[in-house]
Amino acid sequence: MPTDVHEIKTRARGGSIIDEHNVLALCRSCHVFITENPGWAVETGFVVHSWATEADMRAAQRARFKFTYNTNTAVILESDENEDYDF
Repeated sequence: MPTDVHEIKTRARGGSIIDEHNVLALCRSCHVFITENPGWAVETGFVVHSWATEADMRAAQRARFKFTYNTNTAVILESDENEDYDF
């Protein structure tokens, strides 16, 4: 069950915690894993660098989608309301 709010682009990197497209609801163990494995988190789209562009954010969303689809992970919730992304 999601209990933590995870920032894809952290506030320290220029992200916003009030931007619904920059946050994910995660269970505590998933959030801890992402925090403790930054290389994996970047590779799978759960974290982006400070220089990430809008295109990078969309690529990260596709990577998260592929990861969650391929692993049957259901703990990640994203708001993609009014977004038209090509997967």
